[in-house]
Amino acid sequence: MCDTCSRVFHLDCLDPPLKTIPKGMWICPKCQDQILKKEEAIPWPGTLAIVHSYIAYKEAKEEEKLKLVKWSSELKLEREQLELRVKQLSNSVTKCMETKNTILARQKDMHLSLEKVKHLIRLIQAFNFNQALKEDVQESAATLSEAAPEASSVEKVKAESSSSTPIPNAPNTPTPNTPTPQRPRPQRPRHQQQ
Repeated sequence: MCDTCSRVFHLDCLDPPLKTIPKGMWICPKCQDQILKKEEAIPWPGTLAIVHSYIAYKEAKEEEKLKLVKWSSELKLEREQLELRVKQLSNSVTKCMETKNTILARQKDMHLSLEKVKHLIRLIQAFNFNQALKEDVQESAATLSEAAPEASSVEKVKAESSSSTPIPNAPNTPTPNTPTPQRPRPQRPRHQQQ
């Protein structure tokens, strides 16, 4: 469509034919011929339409250019912010890894300390058991040693009393140190053969 006369053309009908629709202002071949011919001047409204169309085209292009420049600056700013955010995240990840390694090292140290404490507790329990066992043995030995003198004194008293005065009608009781007399066995009569 011509921007000056509002005539419509097919792309293939033009000389030379066009492959695509032209962007911006376009003047048809008839209007171009009129501009080139000085004899027939283009009517003034058509010329104003061309000028207005060109100005509108330029303004649209300038506006589009300003939008693109603004968008480009916004993208640059956003890119800088993203790069800064990436650096912050990288630093945070590095700090987290360092903290993790520190915590793992502390956990390992605490585990070793816990094992040492468990071993120490087992040693203390074994020592306490040995002490209790030793005290039990000492108490048992003390009880036995107290009981042994009483038994030996009782035996001495019995021995002294049996050797000095015999008890009448008392059966012969053997003393622990004297052997018991053996009685002779009665012999059985042999049966005579007939």
